[in-house]
Amino acid sequence: MAPKESKASNAQAGEIIAAFGRKSAIGKSTLIRCSADLCDLTGRPWSGISVDRSERMPRLYPGRIEQLNLPLESDSRHDPYAQTRAFGILDAAIDTVIKQKSTLLVDVGSGEYPQAVLDHMARARIDSHLVRHGVSFTALVVTTSDAMVLSDVPLLVEAIQGAIPNARIIIALNGKLRAFPPIAGTDADKVWKASIQPLLARFPSITIPAIAPGSWEPFEERGLRFSEVGLLNPGEIEADEHTLMSWTGESRGLVVTRHGEFSEWLHDAWAALATVFAQPLQDGGKDE
Repeated sequence: MAPKESKASNAQAGEIIAAFGRKSAIGKSTLIRCSADLCDLTGRPWSGISVDRSERMPRLYPGRIEQLNLPLESDSRHDPYAQTRAFGILDAAIDTVIKQKSTLLVDVGSGEYPQAVLDHMARARIDSHLVRHGVSFTALVVTTSDAMVLSDVPLLVEAIQGAIPNARIIIALNGKLRAFPPIAGTDADKVWKASIQPLLARFPSITIPAIAPGSWEPFEERGLRFSEVGLLNPGEIEADEHTLMSWTGESRGLVVTRHGEFSEWLHDAWAALATVFAQPLQDGGKDE
């Protein structure tokens, strides 16, 4: 089933959606992948940038997602504007969003990458540039229920507000480790009550459920996109059953079960992410 349309205004000339989080393996790339597939499903023009040294995202979406590598420290010593030059990829992508009224998806890596992106946006005064052209900027602040990851959320929200005052901030609660809220009495629960609940009173949030264990790994190993698998209908179309079986080398019963659990997760993720887009999503897919 295709996601329902967002009820948000479509007055913007384009939009940027960026996934932030200083820790690795918390689901930032997963949300950008889901968003990219959702754009394709609903006929929305989009492009993407992966601010990371990993080449996984550009390999999954060749010609659609471009990689932005930050310069080495040695390069920056010889050229004080080396990092600013590297962000020329982002600047060019923003120009495209303005001209084409499209969507730009940005997967911001962990570690030093979030602060590097925010520093560039502040120095280059990108916030006022976007406002002048009617382009919205949505920051997905991604977290799991891990105490250390949760504790970083308020700091990251503050940093985003400082660099992009007009950013629309959405807290993305990824249930990949365990469901929210955290277990009572744990360190995560203490951080949740002291720091996260006050943020949830100020900012909208989405919740992404955990993928059923083992349901996606065989497809990931083949370098498949979420939609390539999730949109198949093995219960009704025999050719789809054979496609899945050829990908995994498994029996029909196993692969159909695996697919069912994964496609259910994908539908729930898409339903949550449909509310993130500032411009309404058009129903470009068929109901399942």
